[in-house]
Formats: sequence, structure tokens, C-alpha cells
Amino acid sequence: MAKMSPSGFTVDLAASKYLSPVLLCGIAALMKHHQERGAPATLDPKCRDLRLRTYLSEIAFPVGLYGSIESQPNREALLATASKPYVPMVSFPADLVPNMEREVLLQSVENELVAKCLLDGPVVMAMKYILSEIIGNINYHAGRGTGFMIVQHSINNHYLDIAIADTGRGLRATYLASGKHAPVTDLEALDLALDGRSAKAETHRGFGIRTSRKLTVKGLGGWFLIWSGSAMLVDNASGAQRIELVDGSSFPGCYFAIRIPNTAPASFNMSDYYE
Repeated sequence: MAKMSPSGFTVDLAASKYLSPVLLCGIAALMKHHQERGAPATLDPKCRDLRLRTYLSEIAFPVGLYGSIESQPNREALLATASKPYVPMVSFPADLVPNMEREVLLQSVENELVAKCLLDGPVVMAMKYILSEIIGNINYHAGRGTGFMIVQHSINNHYLDIAIADTGRGLRATYLASGKHAPVTDLEALDLALDGRSAKAETHRGFGIRTSRKLTVKGLGGWFLIWSGSAMLVDNASGAQRIELVDGSSFPGCYFAIRIPNTAPASFNMSDYYE
């Protein structure tokens, strides 16, 4: 990932044989970020590996499903992946404007996941909470642009990978726009988010990212990554690492990558993590 490139770029997948859904979500968001700002960002369609080319088509990369779940292309895309351990990528307006079409599309894809991945009850509840909080957070902080979500189940390794990204303004600009906090760096803005400091006007808000992180890592023993601007957090059972990128690398909006097991530990109780 990189900052805005005025000259644009082309994603060349010709020699690729496998691409993580987490990586693909970030690439799709970065391409869309450039396109929304008038810079060219294109995909080289000549992927030589037939299996990968089929997979990219089935998940609707890089555009994703969008609009009404009742549209023929969206219904056909979900039907095409009905027997697969993944659902197509979804794209949606990243703003606070009420949008029932967006909500129905996201809910339909979530229901498809629950039905096909055979997750246990506590993990379903945790996944629904995490998706709701992070997508809601993106709709608030992005301020503009497009959100992306992709989820894939690893049957052999018994975990679920979730990636959510947006093309918006990122954490630091959101805090500055709110007038409540004035982080000087992206890392300061990330620390505010991880500490539950809200940019919203209401009190008792701001815990969505923090609670989702605790649910993922402490509760389920999974992995949690958040990246905004030049600041990143990677957290798992081995410990948390805050990273400030100093080589010029930056993600323009906000990017989440989450891995959770499809079975919760026997001791897991969601109420232990609510704030």
C-alpha cells in the first residue's frame, strides 16, 4: 500500500497463483481511492493461473457486489459461491447517510457466511458484533468514499479471515474534524482510537474498536490488525505491536484485518468484553 500516486498504477496479477483475501481487500480500496480522486488505477486481467482467475471473478474483485441484493448480478454472484468457503467482496457507500440498500446487502452476505461456515453460536455472535462495530466505525470516520468487506473461511485451518477497508479520510483527519482531539501524528490518532476516545459528539461512545480488539484477541485467541495513515497495530496471543511506518508507506483510509477461530474457547463469554 502507498500514498496517493498522481500518475496512478496498474495491478499486475499475471504471475500470481494465490492471493490472500486480506490483501485483495486492501488493493481494491486503494484502487478505488485513486479512481475517486481522478487518478488511473487499473487491473491487468491476464492472470495466467486459471484457478486464481476463477476465484477473482467469483469474489467480484476489484469492484465487489454493490447496490441492491435483489439485482440479478448480485444474486448470481452469491449463487456462484454457494458451495465455496467464501462470499463475494462487498462495496458500499462509506458515510452516515441512512441507506437501507447498503444494510440489506451487508446483512445478506453476513447471513450467507453464517449458513455456510458452520460457526458455533458464540463465534457467530462475536462476528456479528465485530462486523457491525467496524463497519459502523468506517461509515462514521470515513466521511466520504467507499467501504469494502471480504470474508473467507479456511476449512482446514478452522478460522475465519475478515478484511474491511475504506477510501475515506482516516483516523487522524476524523479526530481533527471533530474538534474533540488534536493528534499530531497518525500514531497518536491510532492510540486515541485504541483507548476508546471517541470523535463523536455523544458521550459513552468510542469503544467499538477497543471492544472488537479485545473480543478477537483476548476472548477468541485471534489476530487483530488496524492500519490508518502511517500507523498500524498488530495484536495476537504473542502480544501487541504498535508500528509507525517511516518509509513513506501509508493507507489513506482505515484498514482492518481480523482472524477468528470458528469455535470459541469453552470459557468465552461475550459479556466479559462489553464496555
